[in-house]
Amino acid sequence: MCGRLLRLAYLTLLVAPMSLAPEISQAGHTAMSQQADGTIAYVGFMHTKKLARQVRLYPSTYKDHGAKQIPTGKFKYHINAVLFDADSHKRITNAEVRARVAPLGFGGSFKLLEPMLTAGVIEYCDYLDIRPSHRYRVDLSIKIPGRPNEIRMRFDHELPE
Repeated sequence: MCGRLLRLAYLTLLVAPMSLAPEISQAGHTAMSQQADGTIAYVGFMHTKKLARQVRLYPSTYKDHGAKQIPTGKFKYHINAVLFDADSHKRITNAEVRARVAPLGFGGSFKLLEPMLTAGVIEYCDYLDIRPSHRYRVDLSIKIPGRPNEIRMRFDHELPE
């Protein structure tokens, strides 16, 4: 029970910056979580049109996102990942995170997710082309200094219409 409450608290931390406006929290943002090799990862997606609106409304919250041109388009999405140590529950801020997002049954290349500061916390982000009508496989590759092995996580995910 305690573990479930901690996961809920971490998920809340992940989506809190994106739920500052009620309309954002009710549509367009989805998140998933997983634990592997002592690391908890939360991965979320938001349409870039909604992210751009958030950046305009709350520029001090999304400082790093506003510094980089946010791509827009019908199928442009923002991916973000936040990491925690499973034992200490402390945020991991010094990792190298790569993500591959592709429709099920297809391959693709890994993209580096850049560390960005959002609402005072580090998250790893990038922009992708994703068609909401497809089911996707999300592969994370995480390298944490001081840990001997790369951490791999896999999620199957479908964006809301």
